[in-house]
Amino acid sequence: MLKKTIFYFLFFIIFFFIIEILTRIFLFTFSSDYKIFKYGFDKRIELTVIDFSKLNFLVIDHNSENFKIIKKEDSNNKIEIWTFGGSTTAAYCKNTISWPKELAALDKRFSVKNFAEPGSNSNYALKKFSEVLNSSKQKPDIVLWSNKDNEQFNFEQNLDVKTIIFIKRIAKTMKSNFTFAYLYDDFIFNFNKHILKIDIKKDLKTNFEIDELYDQAIKNYNKNTISAIFLAKKNNIDLFLVSLFGKFDVEKKSFYKNQFWNVFEKNAKFLEKNYKINYINTENILIKNFSDLEKDKKYFCDNTHQTKYGNKLTSKIIYDVILQKLINNR
Repeated sequence: MLKKTIFYFLFFIIFFFIIEILTRIFLFTFSSDYKIFKYGFDKRIELTVIDFSKLNFLVIDHNSENFKIIKKEDSNNKIEIWTFGGSTTAAYCKNTISWPKELAALDKRFSVKNFAEPGSNSNYALKKFSEVLNSSKQKPDIVLWSNKDNEQFNFEQNLDVKTIIFIKRIAKTMKSNFTFAYLYDDFIFNFNKHILKIDIKKDLKTNFEIDELYDQAIKNYNKNTISAIFLAKKNNIDLFLVSLFGKFDVEKKSFYKNQFWNVFEKNAKFLEKNYKINYINTENILIKNFSDLEKDKKYFCDNTHQTKYGNKLTSKIIYDVILQKLINNR
């Protein structure tokens, strides 16, 4: 009986490692990145599934050299800009155009392509960025990454706060060390979300549960955003992380905010510092210039979506930051 148990145990271990090796070879075939063989051994190596259906995988090396600041030579040619985000970056309010279009109108050198999709988050933005980057003949000089509000609903399937902590830790360890476990987890998540339509947040009631989901949403956002940063640096693109302001009161100098936005802003500063990216906090910039605003104009049609006046204001703030960046890079 003991020999039989040992035999089955050894058979399982051998089978386990064969599956893992074949999974890594499979990933290498599509990513063409040998670093996938270091996954689990080198904790700086991270695997991201951009689009499983299209076998689009990204292997990230969290080495400081891979995220160094890029200096560009000044040029009189067109400056290609791509924008990503949700409805706050797309045209939403009645009789208005998006702030990316307003941005293009401010400078003849700017060619702006807006890939924002209402209701979407950084999951979609990363897939779209990778897709157009691979298919487009012309790469952008600048990417404006303005995902924010929809991120609070963006969390993974293993984040159910009612799950036993011990099991969650085992699952996390498996995912961070074995590629087949990571792919299996990603597949199950998308199957539950898109096929079974499971909503794990519908029963949440306590602040602890909400904070837990916000924390996991930020982790998911960071995973997507860091992947986007890696793609940008790899292709010599400057990525600007953009935080759009909410509805404001000029006289009180106050802004609409929700609980998640406070978490988001703190995290954005972390990304700016650790990944050497450009961070545009439009609220901080605007509050210093409230005296220049026209009080009789309606800048928002609700708490988060801007009218044509709001989009013009946003585009000018972003334009000034980009312009200063271009001057500094000379």
